[in-house]
Amino acid sequence: MLRPLRAVLAAAAISTSAAVCEELAFRGVIQTGLARVLALTALPASRVTIIALVVQALIFGRLHAYTPSIAYLATASAVGLAFGYAFVSSGNLFVPIVMHFTIDLISFMCCHVSVARSGTEAQIALLTHSSPIASSLRRVFYGEPGVAAAQVEAPGQRELQTGSECA
Repeated sequence: MLRPLRAVLAAAAISTSAAVCEELAFRGVIQTGLARVLALTALPASRVTIIALVVQALIFGRLHAYTPSIAYLATASAVGLAFGYAFVSSGNLFVPIVMHFTIDLISFMCCHVSVARSGTEAQIALLTHSSPIASSLRRVFYGEPGVAAAQVEAPGQRELQTGSECA
């Protein structure tokens, strides 16, 4: 069932957390730290900036490549490159934070709509999948990581049983 208010609040919380924490880590620590270390070498400043930018983008891409697809790795790395370039260009970490938040929020909302419209069988298949995200969802919704497919109730079943309906 489509639950817009719950989806927006959850997506906003997750997007905020990811944007702030990841930008502090990738652009604030990795990119800046690497640039400072490389600045101690005889490399020209422009080359130092490019190397730090590319290295952090590749690390970001690898850690965000949730599938073995090279295309996914390349896309995630390109996004890391864009965030890093925004940081270098503006000199302000808030710029890539806002970019990251916006992309994540839109992505989470699109995923919510897609899953909500997919039907009960597809939703149960997602919850019973062996991925780390599915395992986390099972822990959140059912309290334990090893919930078997037969134990996963249909989405909305708990609300129908208790009579409570959330936005």
